[in-house]
Amino acid sequence: MKVFTRISFILLMAACGCSLGGGDYALPSDLCGIGITPDPLRSILPQGGGIEQEKIDPDTTEPIVYSCRVRIDQDIAMAITVRVYDPTGFDLMESYRAAPSAYNIGSPYEDVIGGEYAILDSGGSLVQTSCPVKKDVDVLEINVRNHAASSESEEGRERMKDFTAAFMDSAKEEFGC
Repeated sequence: MKVFTRISFILLMAACGCSLGGGDYALPSDLCGIGITPDPLRSILPQGGGIEQEKIDPDTTEPIVYSCRVRIDQDIAMAITVRVYDPTGFDLMESYRAAPSAYNIGSPYEDVIGGEYAILDSGGSLVQTSCPVKKDVDVLEINVRNHAASSESEEGRERMKDFTAAFMDSAKEEFGC
């Protein structure tokens, strides 16, 4: 009878989407060195027992200046990449259309984040903002990929938009924009 009760409890917890990971984790005040306020972060991360961050040193010729992965209970929940480049002749939508799966945006929705043109859905966002890091015309391109998003919804897009706006403000401060 104890085995049946334990199995029923596990099935009940799985059905309701509750965490068996030992409770909620403490939210960090930064993501791999870039500060973030907890509320927008809390809204897009899944429940779980533990959070880990991994700053990635990009081994690429692309102008990536920041890359971070966030894991919840060992599963990748979020990844963020920031590139710096000269935007001359660059179109954000063309970049997205050239490789849509790279940005984790399945149903692109055009919007404005922090006064900047953006493409987003519940699973990801792509935004560029002026930031003279190396010269007067540099741009930061920020791509947030939320691997924990399970479906597309207006509420999910709003959570992604809020998180991206908060992260963009912190990234601009970090890079001296």
